Amino acid sequence: MRVYGDPKVHPQNETYWGHVNPVGKRSMYDEAKRFQEAMTMAYHNYHGLETRMVRIFNTYGPRMRLNDGRVVPAFMGQALRGEDLTIFGKAIERAASATWTMLWKASTVCYSAITLDR
Repeated sequence: MRVYGDPKVHPQNETYWGHVNPVGKRSMYDEAKRFQEAMTMAYHNYHGLETRMVRIFNTYGPRMRLNDGRVVPAFMGQALRGEDLTIFGKAIERAASATWTMLWKASTVCYSAITLDR
């Protein structure tokens, strides 16, 4: 599941509007992210202020549960148990991952750019 629901296009680019089930199990998560971007753009358009959006995805960190079903914790859990690492899917998928530290630094740079532009 990506920020725009269950995508029909891989990989997604910035012009992809998504494919979201508005009443599915994860609908609140998907729709909340879409709502945030819609509100940011409405604020930008109405007030004419410069805005920034950070799309957070595939973030991992030290407090993740090893059995939460995501790639990085699964690899770590298998490595810690001395098991072979499992490649899920068809091994053709692509995804970027970032640590919380990387996310914080990137967000700080993004939002600082607004202040520096003035």
